[in-house]
Amino acid sequence: QLQQQQQEHQEDTEKTVVSPPSPPPPKSSKNATTTAAAAAASTTTATGTTTTTTTGTSASLGFLRRSEMGFERLRAVLSAFSRHRPDIGYCQCLNYICALLLLVCEPENAFWIMSAMVEWILPNEYFSESLVGAVTDTRVLNHLVAKKLPNIARHLKRLDTSLAPSCLQWFVCLFVTVLPIHITVRVWDIVLVHGGHSLFWVALGLLNLNQDRILKTTNEGQLFDVMTTIGSNWDDEKAVVRSILKFKVPKVTVRHLQRHERKALSQHMQSLKGKE
Repeated sequence: QLQQQQQEHQEDTEKTVVSPPSPPPPKSSKNATTTAAAAAASTTTATGTTTTTTTGTSASLGFLRRSEMGFERLRAVLSAFSRHRPDIGYCQCLNYICALLLLVCEPENAFWIMSAMVEWILPNEYFSESLVGAVTDTRVLNHLVAKKLPNIARHLKRLDTSLAPSCLQWFVCLFVTVLPIHITVRVWDIVLVHGGHSLFWVALGLLNLNQDRILKTTNEGQLFDVMTTIGSNWDDEKAVVRSILKFKVPKVTVRHLQRHERKALSQHMQSLKGKE
């Protein structure tokens, strides 16, 4: 079905691109729109950092880069979103989220679904300039790994590293860059039904499935390679979903940890500014 949808998007070159309705452009909308258009244009390059280092859903979205129609749809939605939310404008991960939505719905629906995900489902400041919401969640994940997957936590301590560098991309791209498309859509089902706190279920489930690979790493570079290809060895979406649902951390627990880690992060940032 996905292959058929991709072909329909490529062949439907005469269909008019529908730009989602948006409020009148604010003063900064020109820069925001230009940024979004440039970001959309960046998806047409075949040598982008993410493209060359990931094997997930992003590799399956190549038809959008090859299709003028797909590119125009992507640019229309990203530009409309940058006008709708000038405080965010454009964040690098949004092109992946938008592209996956365009596989299954028209541009206007893609716009509203993406807006709902950013504004209602995911934590605040996930896509801010500082990414403070996503950085907070990487700290929360480290705490949960120590409790739920102690073998991995001890191994990370021996390597003197953390999950933050790679897991930050997991969260802001909603796992698009590391999972095959048929598993990514199942993951999104879980997140849309249960809420943003279920992102931690997904992260813990993936770490659990790849525990043997992680424990065999001997340095930070090897660990990063495992983390950026964490979905490459799994094709059975049912097995992945079963692993994810083993780690149903309650929402109240996640919210408590997020408040605690956000406060700790804020204090750390203030101390760094004080030293400057």
